[in-house]
Amino acid sequence: MSFREEVLFDLREKKFTGVVTQLGGDLIGYPIVSVNDVKEIYNVAYPTANNAVAKLCEAGYLKELTGRSYGRLFVCDRVYDVINNGNE
Repeated sequence: MSFREEVLFDLREKKFTGVVTQLGGDLIGYPIVSVNDVKEIYNVAYPTANNAVAKLCEAGYLKELTGRSYGRLFVCDRVYDVINNGNE
């Protein structure tokens, strides 16, 4: 099972839908995102984007990088590590 399939399967098992599953499936293309990035990419309101990012953090697929309350960045470590190290 690919990483994308694994994420989508897990998110569906957790009953997540909408932007949460869209972003989860797209983590390979966007291993580092901000809430504003999600808002723009998926053409949704800020609260919807923020909720999607929060749910992916809760599910363990994203973690906050900056330690700030404004302008936060989130990373998917598994994808980022593969990009930087070239292996899974």
